[in-house]
Amino acid sequence: MLIVEYDQLQVQLKTGVLEQVAMLERLCLADDHWEVAAIASMLEQYGAGLLLAVDDCESLYGGDMLTIKGYCLYQIVFETAEIHRIATNPSHARQGVAQALIVSLMDKMRAVQSDHLLLEVRSDNQPAISLYQKMGFVTIDVRKGYYQLPTGAVDAMIMQWQS
Repeated sequence: MLIVEYDQLQVQLKTGVLEQVAMLERLCLADDHWEVAAIASMLEQYGAGLLLAVDDCESLYGGDMLTIKGYCLYQIVFETAEIHRIATNPSHARQGVAQALIVSLMDKMRAVQSDHLLLEVRSDNQPAISLYQKMGFVTIDVRKGYYQLPTGAVDAMIMQWQS
């Protein structure tokens, strides 16, 4: 598995990437997914980027399509970074994809002297919360009833990692 930055992909590979990310959004985050336009708009903002966990390097150097295992849409502004969206294709769950994406983002942060990383996670997403805690994130706030779902309201946990 490789972690690659979207803006460093060859033009022919970029074409279907945002569509694949939007498809993963619908698959993994059905109640709160972003479409291609929202993802593209986020990428136009200052400090925004998209990390992709891809299957192999063969598709990077000669193929015309990437197989995306997971993605992380982030923004780094001065000393603070934020994960806006992160998901792993369910067929690659529990294989270290999300952790590899976050570690790659932390490396990018160190390179620009950014030392705080924020994210928001649904309080009912225990696998993600466990991963974040294992990686050193701590809960700094809870937004009560933030997510309004057909099954009821779910809290949003704001978590932070500091280098």
